[in-house]
Amino acid sequence: VCPTTLADWARVRRLLGADAERVRFVFVTVDPERDSAAAVRAYLARFDTTFVGLAPDPAALAPVLGAWRVAAYRDGGPDSAY
Repeated sequence: VCPTTLADWARVRRLLGADAERVRFVFVTVDPERDSAAAVRAYLARFDTTFVGLAPDPAALAPVLGAWRVAAYRDGGPDSAY
């Protein structure tokens, strides 16, 4: 899901032209145990360098997921492929 969504965001940002400066695209990893802030930043840069990436610790992520009513779970161990 992430690559497709991020490609859509990049396309929307290009289509917005100058108005894109008024929009902030923010990506929050739901797997902070695997995705460091540096890894998220490098991943987002492949799509658009203005995208903001957040890699909160699991305790900080839990209330965000609850507030946004998002369910996330890992299928497999920490070394398994997505």
